[in-house]
Amino acid sequence: MFGNMIDFAGTLRPKSEWALTAIERLFDVVRDEMGLSRTDYDIVGFSGGAQFVHRLVLFLPEARFRRAVAASAGRYAFPSWSDKFPYGLAGSPIDRPGLAVAFSRQLVLLLGDRDVTDRARDAGAMAQGTTRFARGLRFFATATDEAAALGVPLRWMLRIEPGVDHSPAPMVRAALELLR
Repeated sequence: MFGNMIDFAGTLRPKSEWALTAIERLFDVVRDEMGLSRTDYDIVGFSGGAQFVHRLVLFLPEARFRRAVAASAGRYAFPSWSDKFPYGLAGSPIDRPGLAVAFSRQLVLLLGDRDVTDRARDAGAMAQGTTRFARGLRFFATATDEAAALGVPLRWMLRIEPGVDHSPAPMVRAALELLR
């Protein structure tokens, strides 16, 4: 659950077990096998993949991504200590300097303005908002407020795709356009 950061009892797993770290190992394998010289990568996640990508940005400051796009996540780790981990940062492995690093990275939060039909979710997700679109807007607003409170710039961007619901094709196309 949550990038394999916690077990089913809600206990934080060792960082070496996080799914978030697998992307770094995968990048090394692909780079080595293909003889590439790149030292960074771009990453796009849609829906559950967006949940993975935004947690990668927040909790793995050493990740070598250049740009990250999180499109249409269903639930978030809000960048605030007002909410308990895994829905916020209270009790999480990140501190304020780490959050400042996360805010300095290039993350685009991509939302469809018609992504307003959602299945029933757990109470933690529903407390973030009643729809994916509402949760995403609140996540970005929280990041904006927290960056201001920390006195650091926020390099994250919010992009809203008009007329798009929870459809992967238009959202992934939009995400790839952002990476050009």
